[in-house]
Parts: sequence; structure tokens; C-alpha cells
Amino acid sequence: MALRAGLDELRAGKVLKPAFVRARRKVLERVMAASVDSDSVGDELERIAIHRLGANYFRALVGEVASLRPAEVKRLIARELDEKNAVTLIVGNRNGVTALYGAAGVKNYRVMR
Repeated sequence: MALRAGLDELRAGKVLKPAFVRARRKVLERVMAASVDSDSVGDELERIAIHRLGANYFRALVGEVASLRPAEVKRLIARELDEKNAVTLIVGNRNGVTALYGAAGVKNYRVMR
């Protein structure tokens, strides 16, 4: 129930703006701090080679994160967290699974063996 409520809040944009500023700052800190020692630089070069990324991938990533706006995140949330595409998996005995779906208000579900 808490997860569904949290997703509903994200879809409604209730928690986006305050959390967005903190999250963007944290992501920028991580991306920028990743290149401070030889191990991290080696890891970045390895990732660039494995995934065939451009040589300036990480520099561009910093720019993209820094310029990201809440409206862009809201569009992404609307597309990626569309409730019509939600899939919930519960593992347990049949009675318990049925009870959990009922408590969550989910009517369209399938119990599998």
C-alpha cells in the first residue's frame, strides 16, 4: 500500500519539486566525484569502451543532469509510471496473494502456480 501511495504521489507531482532539487544535487555530486582518482577514471574508460559511448560521455552527462528541469522529470514519470502499464508480483500461497491484492484494491489480477 505504501509503495502504491508513493507512486500515486509521484504521478500527481506532490513530492517532485522539493525532492528534485536534492536528488539532482546528489546525482551531480556522484557523477562529478567519480573522476577524482585513477580507479574511477579507469572504471569510466572501461564503461565507455564496453558500451561504445563517446569519449565525452561523462562530461555530457554532467551537463544533462545540471540542466534537467522538473517538467522533464514529470513527463518521464507520466510515461514510465503510467498505471495502465503497472505489473505487480506477489509471491506466496494462493489465499495470501488473493488477500493482498484485495486489500490493495487491485481487481484485475491473475494468480499463477
